[in-house]
Amino acid sequence: MTRGAQLPDRRHDRQPGLGDVKWLPLLLIPVVCCALPALLVAVAAASAAALGAGIAVVAVLVLAAGVLVVRYRRRCRTEQCAAETTATREARA
Repeated sequence: MTRGAQLPDRRHDRQPGLGDVKWLPLLLIPVVCCALPALLVAVAAASAAALGAGIAVVAVLVLAAGVLVVRYRRRCRTEQCAAETTATREARA
């Protein structure tokens, strides 16, 4: 080697980009610590809301069925209604 010759600079030989991705797991720590509990809370709230909506739908259906039964029984308490109902049943048979 001659005295005036310079050595090639090896620091700039790498391609530009992310470089070493050793810092990538460090980004996952906040996701696991903060986002995961928030996601679990959101899923629990959604399931509770769905359960509450399901119970509400069942309650409305039971209430509607009860109203229909009560209306039917009140309507046919008179003798005329009972006679018409009996005549209708006999005509069908």
